[in-house]
Amino acid sequence: MRLEKNTLLQFNANYTSARLTPQGSRRPSFVANAGLRHDLWEKRVALVLTVADLCNSLKETTELATPTLREVIVRRRSARIIYVGILYNFGKKPKKSSDEVMKFDNSI
Repeated sequence: MRLEKNTLLQFNANYTSARLTPQGSRRPSFVANAGLRHDLWEKRVALVLTVADLCNSLKETTELATPTLREVIVRRRSARIIYVGILYNFGKKPKKSSDEVMKFDNSI
């Protein structure tokens, strides 16, 4: 989503439902991430901020249940991850022609 001319916001989420496995089951999991990019100096420099696991909800739980073994495994990230970065673009940006169109290869 473009917030301003030079500012972009991106949000994504992933949900994995519960499922059976041959030895047991996996419980549902959810994660949401967000990123912000602000371009400076005619898009030569960009400031980037990304937050992984906004709700601190990423947790994978697997349950093994066999006649001889019963085990619950929980894997969880220790904390949210925050990335801060600066991008610098070298050289000139190639200019696209205004009449550029997609071309398909129908020879197959």
